[in-house]
Amino acid sequence: MMKDGSSSPIGNRRGATLPLVILFLVLLSMSALGGISRVATERRTGGNIRAEVDAFTLAQAGLDRYLSTVTDPPPASLDTTITDVFGGNVSVSVRRLRDIGSGVPALYVVRATATHTAARRYDARTPAAVRSVAQFALWETMRVPGAWTALGGINKSGGSGTLAGADQCGVEPPVSGVAVPITAADGGPGYDHAGGTSVPTGIPPISYPDPTPQEFANNPLINIDWDGIVNGGAMTFDYNLTSTTGWPASFASWPSIYVNNIAELSLSPVQSGSGLLVVRRDLKLDGAFSWNGVILVGGKLTSSGTTNVYGGLITGLNLKLGEVVGTSDLGNGTKFIQYNSCFVNDALDRFGTLNVLRNAWVDNWPIY
Repeated sequence: MMKDGSSSPIGNRRGATLPLVILFLVLLSMSALGGISRVATERRTGGNIRAEVDAFTLAQAGLDRYLSTVTDPPPASLDTTITDVFGGNVSVSVRRLRDIGSGVPALYVVRATATHTAARRYDARTPAAVRSVAQFALWETMRVPGAWTALGGINKSGGSGTLAGADQCGVEPPVSGVAVPITAADGGPGYDHAGGTSVPTGIPPISYPDPTPQEFANNPLINIDWDGIVNGGAMTFDYNLTSTTGWPASFASWPSIYVNNIAELSLSPVQSGSGLLVVRRDLKLDGAFSWNGVILVGGKLTSSGTTNVYGGLITGLNLKLGEVVGTSDLGNGTKFIQYNSCFVNDALDRFGTLNVLRNAWVDNWPIY
C-alpha cells in the first residue's frame, strides 16, 4: 500500500504521450507538404517542357510557312508576324547578309520566333513559352552561261554584229559570248562561222561545255525545268498565247509571255519589248527586232535583219524533252546579243526561289 502523495510510474509515463503524438503529426504534415510541393514542382517542370516543345514546333512551322510563300527576292531587312497559326504567333525576321554580285547569289538568314500562348501555365505569373529557330538561305534564279546559250549549236554568217559576254550592266563578271556543244545538231561545229572574223567575245568567247547537244541539255549549267515550264505549270505567266495575237501593248512591268506555238513563231519590230519571253518551238526574228530581258526558245532561232537582245538568250531547250532540235542560224544583217545581268534579274526575279542551305539550320540563334 502506497502512501498519499507518492507518484506512480505509470502516471509519470502517461504525461509523455501527448507531445509524442503532436511531434508525429507535425512530421507527418511536413512529409505531406513536401510531397505536395514536389508534385507541384514536377507538374510545373513538365508543363514548361511541353510548352517549350510546342513553341519549338510552332517556330519551325512559322519558318516553313514563310519560306513557302516567298515569290520575290526579300529586301535587305524584313520583319513580319504570322498570326493565323494554332497556339500563338510567330515573328519572322529576314536579314540579307550578302547582296547578289560577283557571280554569287544573295545570302539571307531567316529567323522565326514563336510565342506559344495556348500552353497551360502553372499560374498567371508564368510567362508564355518562347522559342526561336533560324535558317540560312540563298535567293537563286536561272543562270545564264552565255550571252547566247544554244543547245543545238549556231551557224553564223559574216563578221558583223556582236555576241558579247561582258556584263552590259557592269555588275557581274563576264560570261561566254556563246555557249554551244562541240558538235551541233546538224553535225557541224557547235559554232560554225562563215566569212569575216569571229564575232563572240567574253570569258571565254566561245564555251564548249559538252560534246553533243543532248549532253549539253543535261548539263547542270542549264538549271531550267523546261518540262515543268511548258507542261507542269512551273511558271505562272502574264500572257499565255499561241501566236502574236494578244501581244502585250506595254512592257513597263517586265511581263512574262508564253507562246505555245505549233508552227514557227515570227516576231517583227512591232513585237519588240522587255521581260521574259518563252517560245515553245522555233522562233524567227525579222527586221529590227529588239528585246531586253530573257528569251527561252524550245527549238531553233533564225534571225534575218538587225536583231538586238540585251540580257540572255537560250535556245534548243526541247532537247530536255527528248525532241529533235535544229541548229540556230544567224543570216545576213547585224546582230547585237549581249549579256546584261540587270535585265536578266528584272525578267527572272519573280521566278526565283529562296533555297535553304544544307546544314545551315540553328535553334540557338540569339535574341536581343
